[in-house]
Amino acid sequence: MRASQSGGSPHCRICSVINEEPNASHPNPVEDVQHILTACVGTAKIRETILPKIETAVGLSKSSVDFSSIKNSPHTLTQFLLDCTSLNLSNSLRVNFGDPNLKNIFTEARHYINAVHLERIRKLSEIEKKRKNG
Repeated sequence: MRASQSGGSPHCRICSVINEEPNASHPNPVEDVQHILTACVGTAKIRETILPKIETAVGLSKSSVDFSSIKNSPHTLTQFLLDCTSLNLSNSLRVNFGDPNLKNIFTEARHYINAVHLERIRKLSEIEKKRKNG
């Protein structure tokens, strides 16, 4: 929406730079919350580093959560990262509100989202500097 209001592109600015020649298998994706948290190539290292920590925290919970199913669905992973107790998640993918490890899961998810945010700011800043310097 912001792109349409300002005359810009709705596509991910980081992926657009990395995928200089998009093709059918790697089109430039729309920059939305789901893409930013689960698929942006610019934050792949964050996912590789921090998602295992979230998976470990989930594994230590009393709730029977199928984290492999969560990781396989970008939509579900996005919802889980934003609120792992959400009623939008099915019972097998949701952490019970009374789970004693809930705070740790929320903490790891918050760290993940913050790390993604900081990495995107850094990469977008680099892209802007390169654009200005030619």
